[in-house]
Amino acid sequence: MNRLRLHLGCGLVHRPGWINLDRYVTDGADLQADAILLPFSDGSAEAITALQLVEHLGYVGTLYALHEWSRVLRSPEPAEGVPGGTLLIETPDRPATLRAAVDEEITDSALPWLFGTEQRGQDHRYLFAADELARLATQAGFEAVKVESVTTQPSRPTLRLTARRGDDTPATRFAIRLHRAF
Repeated sequence: MNRLRLHLGCGLVHRPGWINLDRYVTDGADLQADAILLPFSDGSAEAITALQLVEHLGYVGTLYALHEWSRVLRSPEPAEGVPGGTLLIETPDRPATLRAAVDEEITDSALPWLFGTEQRGQDHRYLFAADELARLATQAGFEAVKVESVTTQPSRPTLRLTARRGDDTPATRFAIRLHRAF
């Protein structure tokens, strides 16, 4: 079984046993690479984790990234009982973050969660609602898509999406290759 596990947008966080990638050279990264165009072959990974990354990619960037991640994750092998590769995304929850940003008691601490910070690569280009993120993942070929709130701080409302790479169909192969071509 394939053991390649990718930690995308790792920043300063180095996860042992994972290939830690970031667009920028950081202390946590094993490899400098863009999450939208990964240097790995089709079906080569068993897991992808992207914590606090998709909000930096924007809506279209996230759409492309999900198709790219679907390409890199292994497809299920039903005859052998092998499920598809797994995806884990955590990102700010748009509706809850907007509510927090106007809450007089936590506005100051919620604003960086809404807009990001002024450090290189730390601006937030787009925040997702749960149903929107789930729809994009499903369209990119993921199944068993589940989105839940995992908020631990009122000023940082967070969504967690978990999913598995779905069956390799002509439609998913076409969509993956189309997005990679752009």
